[in-house]
Amino acid sequence: MSIPMRSQFRILMGAVMGLVTMVALTASVAPSPADAGEPLPGTRVSDADLRLLTEAAKSCPTLTPARLAGQVMVASRFSGMPVEAVRSVGGQGVAGLVPTVWEKWAPWEEARPADREASVTALAHHMCQLVGQLRVLQIDGDRWQLALAAHWVGMEPVVDAGDVPAGAQEYIDTVERYAIWYALQPEFGGSGDAAPETFVPAVVWSATGAAPSPVPDAYLELIQAAGAVCPQLPPARVAAQLMATSAFDPQRLGPLGEQGIAQFLPQMWVTYAPPSATASPWTPASAVPALGQAMCALLEAIPGTGPDDYPLALAAFLHGDPTVRTLAEVPGGDGILALAEQVSRFESEYAKDPRLAPPAGASPSASPAATLKPKPGATTGAPTAPPAPTTQPAPTVQTPKPSAPAPSASDQPPVKAKDADGTNRPYGPFFVYNLATEMCLDIPGIGPGPRDGPVLQNLCYVHSQDNQEYAFVPRRADSAGNQLYWVRSITSQYCLDLPGLGSVPAGTRVYETGCFDDENQYWRLQPTVRSGDTQFYRLINTASNLCLDVRGTGTGGLDEHIEVTVCRGNDDHDWALIRRVNW
Repeated sequence: MSIPMRSQFRILMGAVMGLVTMVALTASVAPSPADAGEPLPGTRVSDADLRLLTEAAKSCPTLTPARLAGQVMVASRFSGMPVEAVRSVGGQGVAGLVPTVWEKWAPWEEARPADREASVTALAHHMCQLVGQLRVLQIDGDRWQLALAAHWVGMEPVVDAGDVPAGAQEYIDTVERYAIWYALQPEFGGSGDAAPETFVPAVVWSATGAAPSPVPDAYLELIQAAGAVCPQLPPARVAAQLMATSAFDPQRLGPLGEQGIAQFLPQMWVTYAPPSATASPWTPASAVPALGQAMCALLEAIPGTGPDDYPLALAAFLHGDPTVRTLAEVPGGDGILALAEQVSRFESEYAKDPRLAPPAGASPSASPAATLKPKPGATTGAPTAPPAPTTQPAPTVQTPKPSAPAPSASDQPPVKAKDADGTNRPYGPFFVYNLATEMCLDIPGIGPGPRDGPVLQNLCYVHSQDNQEYAFVPRRADSAGNQLYWVRSITSQYCLDLPGLGSVPAGTRVYETGCFDDENQYWRLQPTVRSGDTQFYRLINTASNLCLDVRGTGTGGLDEHIEVTVCRGNDDHDWALIRRVNW
């Protein structure tokens, strides 16, 4: 890593180095692990604490309830007071956070470290920020381990080492051993059995050359729906993955806590479950459509398209880590490839069934050479906009801008909750395209952006894999019957967010962060104008009743910030939701 980057980061991290003095205390905090990876029994967790851990783990995909439990176990053993070594350096509360971290991440006004919910929530938010910073810094390695190291000794030693510093390894090993034990407990979704020595995917149907079982009629429509989410996951592949991992058994519990017909890990279910009180990974009606959403989101997040995409997405799904980009990053890579080959064989058989044919017009498309966005400070010329379609419908509104590509009316999120299909499925993924500026919502750079990072506008990169696609996730309806949505990035799985918890003034910038209910992350759609076959909407934040807006007057420019402001006509408040296949 270059010295300028390190120097810049030292400035940014000056306020969060409070844990660095703990390095010499590691051995007195927790037992020395004789064998990293061996489960280390922890304190039994109460139902109340389990609910806190489960809710806090929703803050970002890297977290799981078991991982947070491992950290809390090391910090306080779930007592009301941190262990002596943590307490001696100022650690407070069940999560043992030092004052500098607590002051930054206290989750609400007047929160106190002694409040167990506040302490665990603050720990989760702090860990998610560290994961986001590591992603931005592009430090190779297991981001969960690196984030643990940064939490324990500070980010600067991690940056200097480019890896886990020696002073943090014992802490990481101890937390991970506790986390493995907690993940095995039934209340955390585990089977109660001992952990396998290495990760081995649950290949249920392993007989070489054996034909897969027929698709049960009861699951056919669910598989067809899951196979219509994206071209890379046709119905035959959905059926093949279900067959290979669970043999269509809705009650299957895998060796690592995988649940139900689709074999969701608990942390993946939290991320991709439909927002319904009755949704469960044990219910095929919930789990099979959610599998389509999850696998397509993971496939979309992989740069480029090619034969290696599906095994990578499968590895990300089975490990509960959407950031997987190479099988070298995960244990059991050979097992993943074996499972992917099994799925491929089954897919070839299921593809012979006309009921499992891809939806009309859906076929995986090769990715042309990507024209990527310029990085800050780059000296190369700005990329040109993607070529316009050769034919466009005549616009019905007066505008000097070319019309946007036409989305299908049937794929748009409903404005009113009564018009929803009842599945609570996410809609999309969509490019969010501005009528006035002819640009799309964007995250800086390529790939997932940092937690609490800015949201900008940039040229629409529809012919290359970038980070401009969003899902509209139904959450609830308002008193007027409007459907309210999270607007969630497919790449980072973060949601469009405003500072604080409630209303904000006009001109407040929009950021992306972990998705939370009962905050200010709900947006409603208000149809405005049509241009040809394309419907445009205002995206109105329900907490502030302000419109999503491109900062400033006129059309702004590349990398202009997105904000909220008072809704008005003749401004850049009109947005279209367009799938990649409709450009």
